[in-house]
Amino acid sequence: MDQAESGRVGIRLRLRPDASDWQLHAGAGALMPGGNLISGKFRVDLTGGSETLNDQGDYVMWQPGIDHSWEALSTSTVLTVRWPSESH
Repeated sequence: MDQAESGRVGIRLRLRPDASDWQLHAGAGALMPGGNLISGKFRVDLTGGSETLNDQGDYVMWQPGIDHSWEALSTSTVLTVRWPSESH
């Protein structure tokens, strides 16, 4: 979909097909990530537990260094924000 980055913040709007998933084996480094559900149903698994985003506007944030993975439980559109951005 779409992506914008500056030295301060990175924003991504992504369509995730049903049953797509992603695994991260290491923490997010110095980034402070967060995800906001636009549509669909989306689960984020963090080192300390899981969060399921069911309703438009549901969001999850976590501290730098926290391992995470995700799964689209139905076709989902998710807005991801990271600061500072990966390019910083």
